[in-house]
Amino acid sequence: MKSPVEDKKFLAELQKSCATKEKEWAEICKLRSEELLALADTINILNDDDALELFKKTLPGASSFLQVQVSNEAMREQALSLSCRLSKAPRRATASASTSS
Repeated sequence: MKSPVEDKKFLAELQKSCATKEKEWAEICKLRSEELLALADTINILNDDDALELFKKTLPGASSFLQVQVSNEAMREQALSLSCRLSKAPRRATASASTSS
């Protein structure tokens, strides 16, 4: 059985730990609210008509958002083709090989 002195020591440590955790939680909440405000500001900026006009001027057209999906098999074929071409290509002399001759 624990003595009253140990209980008081444990209680003091627990209170200190809780106070530390409360401060940490307050900081986390403050940071989270600042992040949410920043996100709201960003969304407002992006939804602004000026941003839309700038965006339209910047990109040539909607076709630039076309997503191309390549299968694993197609990637393997491209890699094999490149590997074959590189293995058949004539080797160039490096600068260090030409200076040592």
